[in-house]
Amino acid sequence: MKPKTLYHYTSHSHLPVILGSGFLKLTESNADFFVENAAPQVVWLTQESYTKTPPKMLGMYKFTFRFIIERPDDAQRADKWLKKNGASELTMDVLERSGGAKLSTMYVVPRVIPSDEWVRLEARVGHAWKEVTYA
Repeated sequence: MKPKTLYHYTSHSHLPVILGSGFLKLTESNADFFVENAAPQVVWLTQESYTKTPPKMLGMYKFTFRFIIERPDDAQRADKWLKKNGASELTMDVLERSGGAKLSTMYVVPRVIPSDEWVRLEARVGHAWKEVTYA
């Protein structure tokens, strides 16, 4: 069953850029570590709420803030999307090991996600998530 809610995690240093632009921007799909933009850029989302263990991707922890988003109609499971876009099994294994999550729990959206699609923004306070207001 597809999740209704997805999350986008980010670091303290990225938050001002996101809020200033008013959207979650496209980033490298990582379909091939040796060829930049080997597949279309995407916004990475996950179905994991990470209430205890902070998320990381390619070794970088992104645990300070999370955007909560109702699953967009164009969200695709990352494992299926990566296979369709030529990612090797080795690349997918490295992504899973470095991120600490199965790609089957990750989703990609092939467009920016504007602020009017954000349900809310939360900040990690200890081991809990607290809603943050922003303008």
